[in-house]
Amino acid sequence: MNGPPLPPKGEIHLWVLEHQKGNTQWLSKEELTTLNEYRFASDRNRYAFTQSCKRQILGHYLHTLPQDLQFQLGEFGKPTVRGLEFNISHSKGVSVLAVTNEQIVGVDIEVVRPQGDLQELAQHIMSADEWEVFQGIPEPDQLRAFYQIWTAKEAYLKNLGFGLQVEPSKVESSFPQLTSIKTPRHPSLVLSERFLDNQQQIFLATETSPERILIFQKSEIE
Repeated sequence: MNGPPLPPKGEIHLWVLEHQKGNTQWLSKEELTTLNEYRFASDRNRYAFTQSCKRQILGHYLHTLPQDLQFQLGEFGKPTVRGLEFNISHSKGVSVLAVTNEQIVGVDIEVVRPQGDLQELAQHIMSADEWEVFQGIPEPDQLRAFYQIWTAKEAYLKNLGFGLQVEPSKVESSFPQLTSIKTPRHPSLVLSERFLDNQQQIFLATETSPERILIFQKSEIE
């Protein structure tokens, strides 16, 4: 099978998965149960596609058949697999899968789109210091800044495995540079920013700064 070798120390592989028709042949009984709990066909298709891609890609790295991978769930439901660290995120027709073999990774992707209640949303998710800086940003640039902070915080909480168990306003970033992020009770992590295009914002949260982030398309694993 084609595809890159296991990421060496200091490297993160970021897989871009543009949603296609879902495939259920490699899914576990538990995953099939989750699949059938989705109400809308579009959500079922996304889940089937991303889960099968995740199994295919991680199976490639671990030299294991996709259907034979065994996942464990952390306290807050974050999946893990022995031999690799990974995290996945979805937004509007595309998913990204981050893979590394040396440190825990959190990833989030968001499509930048207008928000009618931007000021209210921004104040809700930002710390007092972030909000003060945000208010000094020219209005045309505030939407991008909002999504940068939101995506960075999601990546941080996903690294910790908390999801939204922690209020975003309790998470403090180094905004506007967005190079680090922390909470009073949890460790500081490094942030890395990427764009798939002008409308797709990505942040990675890791313990140490990666030396390289390589981006792959799904076609490179087939």
